[in-house]
Amino acid sequence: MQRLQRLVATGLPRTPCSRPPLMFNHLPRFTPTPIRGFRSSSRLFNDSKAFGQSLDKVIELTETGKLDEAMKYYDKLIDMSPGDAFSYLNRGLLHEVFSQWKSAIDDYTTAISLEPDSGAIYLKRGNVHCEMRNYKEALADFTKAISLDSKSVDAFFKRASCFLLMGKYKEALEDLDKTIELNPGHANAYNLRSICQHALGATDKAISDINKASEMKPNQFISYKSRAQMHETKGRLEEALQDWTSAISLEPKKADLYLSRGLLLKSLQRKEEAIRDFDKAIELDPSNAADAENQRAVCYRDIKIQKSDTELQQLTEAIEKNRQDSTAYVNRGIVYQWRGKRSEAIADYSQSIQVKPTREAHYRRGNLLYEMDRLADAEKDLTSAIELDPKHWQSYYLRAKIRDKLKEYEGAEHDYTMTIHSDSEKYEKAVAYNDRGLIRLLKGKFKEAVEDFTVATKLLPRSANSFFNRGNARRQQKEYEAAISDFNQAITIEPKHWESYKGRATCYQLLKDTEKALKDWDHVIQNKPDAASLFARAMILSEIGGTSNLERALDDFNRCIGLKPDYVQAYSNRGVTHNALGKTDDAIRDLNKKEIEGEEHLCAWGKTKLLLIENYIQATRIPLAIELEPKDQSLYTARSILHESKGNLKGAVEDLTKAIEMTPNRHAKLYFQRGFLKKQLGDNKGSSADYHHGQEIQAQKRFKRYM
Repeated sequence: MQRLQRLVATGLPRTPCSRPPLMFNHLPRFTPTPIRGFRSSSRLFNDSKAFGQSLDKVIELTETGKLDEAMKYYDKLIDMSPGDAFSYLNRGLLHEVFSQWKSAIDDYTTAISLEPDSGAIYLKRGNVHCEMRNYKEALADFTKAISLDSKSVDAFFKRASCFLLMGKYKEALEDLDKTIELNPGHANAYNLRSICQHALGATDKAISDINKASEMKPNQFISYKSRAQMHETKGRLEEALQDWTSAISLEPKKADLYLSRGLLLKSLQRKEEAIRDFDKAIELDPSNAADAENQRAVCYRDIKIQKSDTELQQLTEAIEKNRQDSTAYVNRGIVYQWRGKRSEAIADYSQSIQVKPTREAHYRRGNLLYEMDRLADAEKDLTSAIELDPKHWQSYYLRAKIRDKLKEYEGAEHDYTMTIHSDSEKYEKAVAYNDRGLIRLLKGKFKEAVEDFTVATKLLPRSANSFFNRGNARRQQKEYEAAISDFNQAITIEPKHWESYKGRATCYQLLKDTEKALKDWDHVIQNKPDAASLFARAMILSEIGGTSNLERALDDFNRCIGLKPDYVQAYSNRGVTHNALGKTDDAIRDLNKKEIEGEEHLCAWGKTKLLLIENYIQATRIPLAIELEPKDQSLYTARSILHESKGNLKGAVEDLTKAIEMTPNRHAKLYFQRGFLKKQLGDNKGSSADYHHGQEIQAQKRFKRYM
């Protein structure tokens, strides 16, 4: 028993999950904790030698992190001793590690049926419901745990956390008050209560709670971070700055802290100090540096604008003295552009061109027009710049990017080539190779694309995108192993390059290495879930089959549709899964789903037909909604079979009628089938007419055969 309890407490690795945005992003994780005081032990249920060996083995595998193998041994333990709640409990924990939420729920539910008085298992099931954002079910479990133990600190604290995730701050506050009453030294409860107090407008009370939490757990950066945010909302900027600095001193590797302090320094007009913080944030987390880069650029611009006041005045004086000075107009245009005065900049560039057309004036105006997304006008200016200076690689480079955006791929490829063969800088040359490779990839020139991406990787060996693009090109050439190697390199350079995980998963899938494909999709979904990734994983699980995998696939399809309600293929394949699980009503709802317009390119899927077996319930694939292929007679016929299998005879008759209307007087079997259904509905007259019509069609076909 002690060993089993230790197993539960081994600290299985947890995967991050996304939650609804809160004012503070530091709610406690629902992590596995030991179950105490369990009435039964695994040995009590089965004291055989084989069971004991399997039990020892699973503990060893779990403690050494070999979780895939441990899962298999738990399956064996449960087969040997199906009445052992602990095996279900621990397998549920493993399911959590793999984000197999539905399976974890199932195991915890079974454990509860075996140990109905264990509030601890209700807490664990509630945790999973929270992960799945099933907050209503989570609240029910936490409330049940409280009813079993009215002094359970964990139960009140977790229910409070759940209320907080739902935005129910008053209810959360009550539970946190109770948590603190039961355990006055619960620092995390004070931290969470501060969130509630702040959300309810009691910021001073919130700060008081954070101060208490800090006294109990000193040197906690999260306390300084929270208090800094609260000071900012109260306008106490200097106090906030002190707290941000204290938080950074405790966690000097957290990029978000530097970003937050930088924003505060920027608002205090301490731009140079802010730039240093933004630089540090970019250095610590380059793959998520967009905000810091943008804010740094704003600071640089503001500083330069301040310094440009004198320059602008001097240029204006020069122009007033000599209105034929084309260079002065260009230079003043550059200053205006830096100050964000685009209209004035365009006017100065245009005036310079009117005085004397120069490459620089056309290039500058073209560059600004490109920033303004006036691509056609920008292209004309850059063409003029090239005519004035055929060796100006910057104009070729920018015109290539414009033509690429305008989908003028031949011209873009030419301009990238000119950039490549010029004396362009190393970075721009690498980008030109990379982007020319993308155009060649789009045109199906896979070999030439690979060559371009290869040069790009040599010029910029730390560019994950170039390796990723070469991997994609090699995948198109069906060189899957080589593609995987490129995706590996991209991931090594940039561990959060999620597109490379997706590309690698696709290659593994094409190589029939389902296990590795699933691991990559799991990794993507755990860190950055999107509809396409959820759909891809669901498709793999559906193809593997089995109730557990189909349930997981269904969860993924549901999440996919939640993220992208117009994902037509997800509805179609969710119907497959519903049917495979015997949920024909749900399958019919997916089949009848009116899809969003603009998905006609998916109509090829509409050619997939229902293959019904086992009383027409289990289907290999549901076709796209009939709205996407309204003239495909077989889809109506197939749906009528589904309606009939569920006893919806009226719906079946309606679909058969639509099918008949498409090709009247042609298919006798449709009339016979509709007649059969009408008879069951009591429409004897209609039934007789359909049978008679079907017989006439058969007779005509026989007559034609002998003519």
